[in-house]
Amino acid sequence: MLRPDQLAYLYQVRAANAIFASSVELGVLDRLARGPVEAEDLARECGIREEIAPALLNALASLGLAEPSSHGSFVGVTDELPDLLAFLHRFDAFTDGLLRRPEPPPQAPPGADEAFGQTVRPLANLCAAAIPPAIEHLGGAGPRVLDLGAGAAPWSLALAGADPEVVVTAVDLPAVLPVTRRAVAAAGREAQFRFVESDMFSVALEEAAFDLVILGSVCHLFDDATNRVLLGRVARWLAPGGTAAVIDFLPNERRDGPREVVVYAVDLVRRMPAGGVYPFSAYAGWLRESGFEGIERVELASCPQVTLVRGRRPGQPSLPGGLWP
Repeated sequence: MLRPDQLAYLYQVRAANAIFASSVELGVLDRLARGPVEAEDLARECGIREEIAPALLNALASLGLAEPSSHGSFVGVTDELPDLLAFLHRFDAFTDGLLRRPEPPPQAPPGADEAFGQTVRPLANLCAAAIPPAIEHLGGAGPRVLDLGAGAAPWSLALAGADPEVVVTAVDLPAVLPVTRRAVAAAGREAQFRFVESDMFSVALEEAAFDLVILGSVCHLFDDATNRVLLGRVARWLAPGGTAAVIDFLPNERRDGPREVVVYAVDLVRRMPAGGVYPFSAYAGWLRESGFEGIERVELASCPQVTLVRGRRPGQPSLPGGLWP
């Protein structure tokens, strides 16, 4: 029998989904984005029932999509709505994805399609609460940073913002790297970034050239064997004493929680059959096999749960900044 909290959660999920979808379909969110509106005017402009408009506005406020303005009016609060809507299109035809395996182009790495590139900014926004503690733990790793699968580069941009000596090599696919460039330009950090258009398995990088390698929301795209290969490459690119930093959504060892992680895993494997969410023991095993030591986990945020797993390449760092923080 379902517990009361489980029943309440399922009701809230279904209700919130219906409210959001209808608000998009009827133009409510578009109207809120144009400026303050009262319930009566919203009902008239969007064609919804006048008596339900106040409750709808309050519900949207509870979801973070609106906030009270003045004299009983409400206004939209998100500038990322177009990105969010593009991100949520991944749930279109969800049932079909449970029944039929997607067929990517031959030899195409995960993320090679344009649709994947549209998801990286919303993903970065989702992880925003985890960025300050991540920088607290990684800020002393050294100035030479490699950001593999950089996406919108939230982690390396924060490092560059905290330390003008940091120089980042951002690697990502042709469909995604324009997003990386725009994010870096918007932050005014172009002078600290070098961009490399490639996948992380064929990119040619100098060995022992980096103090820190970041793998942010990357390893869940691949299977066990592929992640072993990837972390072996990371070990070669790191200087002695350098740090490998995996930042991802980790389930517990039984892989039946936390709820947001295992729910995410269904959508992930539906879209990318080779992917999966992996517990700490899997990451620790891959890192040990690649020669890393001092492996540990740090919980960065709880909603959603974001975890840092880091390991150190043996040896003494060549730069004072490459000390284990």
